[in-house]
Amino acid sequence: MTATATALRQMWHVAPHAGAHRPALRMGIAALVPMVLLTLTGHPEWGGWALLGTVTAAYARSDSPRRRFRVQAIAGLFLLLLVIVATVLVAAAVPGVVLVGATAVVAGVATVLADTGRWSPPGALFPVFVFGAATAIPATFGDLPAAAGFSTAGLAWALSVTASGDSLRTRIARHRANPAPSPAPPRPAARLTALHAAICFAGAGIAGVLALAAGLQHPAWAMVAAVVPVVGTATTGQIVRAGHRLVGTLLGVLVAGVLFLHTPGPLEIAVLTAVLLFGAELLIARNYSLALLCITPVTIGLAHPGSPQRLLTLMADRALETTIGVVVAVTLILAVHRLRIRLVG
Repeated sequence: MTATATALRQMWHVAPHAGAHRPALRMGIAALVPMVLLTLTGHPEWGGWALLGTVTAAYARSDSPRRRFRVQAIAGLFLLLLVIVATVLVAAAVPGVVLVGATAVVAGVATVLADTGRWSPPGALFPVFVFGAATAIPATFGDLPAAAGFSTAGLAWALSVTASGDSLRTRIARHRANPAPSPAPPRPAARLTALHAAICFAGAGIAGVLALAAGLQHPAWAMVAAVVPVVGTATTGQIVRAGHRLVGTLLGVLVAGVLFLHTPGPLEIAVLTAVLLFGAELLIARNYSLALLCITPVTIGLAHPGSPQRLLTLMADRALETTIGVVVAVTLILAVHRLRIRLVG
């Protein structure tokens, strides 16, 4: 079978369920409660910060309970720091190119931390997403306590959901057989980590600058797309992941158009966001393209489209910026192919 045929087969392969409902429930509950509570108390504008704190629930989905809590706590503290730094930069009204540069640095640093700590999922995806999303939330220095407080509360809630869920599962496991947790992923070679960090830094920076130069409004979307494929050791696998990102996002944009055409209210957005995140976690380890059918509407919905025209603009931005990021990522991945072979071999 040729490399192209293998890549196409991987694109459409759907892995077994393998207990995906458990991490999906953790993510869904972690997101639902703070967003709904803040909406019901009249402060939906704070929900974005709380949601960013709950992103840590996506880490270590298949690890042992003890390791899962440890990884989520460490990664969560890093994400919390990113929210605070991003809010400070927004409050200081720094130019867009400075935000792009800062996000590129986050991409490189996060890659090193994720590889060194053997985080799962690996790579800079979540840190770049959280930092980029935080830079998109309007803020002044007076909002800094709210940003720090609600993202911290979101993190604490996510960790409590993880701990209580694992405790319940442990009690149930005493009465029936359960599959053993996956071992911690191996730590990549330092040289490969350095290469991936350099690709993520360069890719995020280039994609962000291109998005700014094109006059697009959400350069972080391009930067996320540029770092998503940079995981693993095989070029083919990285190209397949880039294809997943592009195809899944383009289809997810259409799903978002259907979901938000009627301009849902804050409570509807809060509930829909949690449901979509549940769906994303249910699918993300099975087929990344399918998961993006849920992930893409979340990012568009959080931008609160207020009119059909605004929705169409967001949909177009998402499609164009993802395409920019994927093209940049694939170009860099292919450019270092021979170097990666030497490092891995």
